[in-house]
Amino acid sequence: MSVFLSSVPSALTHQSRLINLSKKLTALASPWLLALLVGCSTLGTSGDSAVDTAGAETSNRFETTLGNGLKVIAVEDNRAPIVMTQVWYQVGSVDEPTGKGGISHLLEHMMFKGTHKVSGDDFDKIVSRFGGSQNAFTSSDYTGYYQLYPAQQLELAVELEADRMTNLVLASEDLQTERSVVMEERRERVDDNPDAQAYEALLGLAYPTAPMANPVIGSMSDLESITLDDLKNWYQQWYSPSNAVLVVVGSVDHEQVFALAEQYFGEAKPQTLPTRTVLLEAPINQPRSSEITVDVPTPYFYLGFNVPSLGSAPLISDPAKAKDAENRAYQLALLTGVLDGGLSARLEKNLVREQQLLSQVSTSYDLFSRGDTLFLIRATPRAGVDLDTAKAALWEQIESLKQPTITPAELARVKNDYVTGLIYAQDDVATQARLIGSINMIGQSDTLLKGLPQRLAEISSESLNQTAKVVFDPDKAFVFEVYPKSAKPDTEDQP
Repeated sequence: MSVFLSSVPSALTHQSRLINLSKKLTALASPWLLALLVGCSTLGTSGDSAVDTAGAETSNRFETTLGNGLKVIAVEDNRAPIVMTQVWYQVGSVDEPTGKGGISHLLEHMMFKGTHKVSGDDFDKIVSRFGGSQNAFTSSDYTGYYQLYPAQQLELAVELEADRMTNLVLASEDLQTERSVVMEERRERVDDNPDAQAYEALLGLAYPTAPMANPVIGSMSDLESITLDDLKNWYQQWYSPSNAVLVVVGSVDHEQVFALAEQYFGEAKPQTLPTRTVLLEAPINQPRSSEITVDVPTPYFYLGFNVPSLGSAPLISDPAKAKDAENRAYQLALLTGVLDGGLSARLEKNLVREQQLLSQVSTSYDLFSRGDTLFLIRATPRAGVDLDTAKAALWEQIESLKQPTITPAELARVKNDYVTGLIYAQDDVATQARLIGSINMIGQSDTLLKGLPQRLAEISSESLNQTAKVVFDPDKAFVFEVYPKSAKPDTEDQP
């Protein structure tokens, strides 16, 4: 089982990490992904299904919604005789009440402890016996469960997931065991990880009002306070077909997927869901700064900005402002590549190789977030370069984005790198399903990928300049400095 810790931004936010994969994976691209890349996929129908069909089929991707609200998405990918099933629930750490931090992740652990039909031990044995593997993940926005099998075991995977959606047995002895496991995870992944400690503190500075700063794994005190009744209530509140998406990718027939979903999930009762928090950060009009001293080898800093994502637009009531947020989200995705898109990108080229002021630099931005997110730059100065010098140099690069300095060739490279990196890097059944699920969890449809190449093609360098002027405002920025224990700021060493 895994948790998306706040110390490690999502892989989708680091487009520069994906760029070099594109050429290697071109020959392996699935028909669905290739169609998305070239923007030439066609809409089809799902056949005569007894359930409501959403009409969102694209090439070999098909979608339907059961009468109880469960969305089912199937992608027929016959390159290997395997199938990946994932069930996604729209609940994560941003939904957790004060004092119960980490309950979503703790419940994720408890979901493997068995049902009235299948015990936890039997669940593991069944998955292993039929050549499968399984795991789960929790983030700030969602919780997901997956099983990977030979394709002929599709029905088994669907049956097991449907069973634990409604029949989970929660027992006190299991809670004690899993609480201890999660607390140990907290120690290993955060408390004993200086970078994770720093990032967790950074989020508190970055999100002064919105709950995105909530640690996914929770605090020790919160984990200790969670009771069995808390878990039962959390399960009953959120684990409903009307709050879930079933994603199936592999060597399958979509009609069979829909039929199995109806057979095993169809009787699950929908329920009224709690109102989720609107993930919009309050307007910020003054710079923020903070620092932390932890056991890191060298000092570094974060420079960040609160920005919209594609998930922000549906949350904004004013149509004009919503459209503006959507446009800026796409533009920010490209600005990420201008700054940090490989060896030819500006930060690597100018600050690392030419000026030799930084030893490392990376930029992250999550286009597919459920609400407001961060445009974040992490920079580590070279030995002998102080943080103030490094910050000034970084600001020079950011200010240059506000001027007409982005050439047509540079913009074309960034657009191509973004699309090929994002699409081809998802080229296996697990990551295809992961991308589909994560986009649906933000209230969008993954069919938006079909129009992504055209959407990016329409973005001009002038629009990037304008977005940079609005977003990269020094009066709205935050700086978070991380110092090693052996190198605190000079002011702290003075008597």
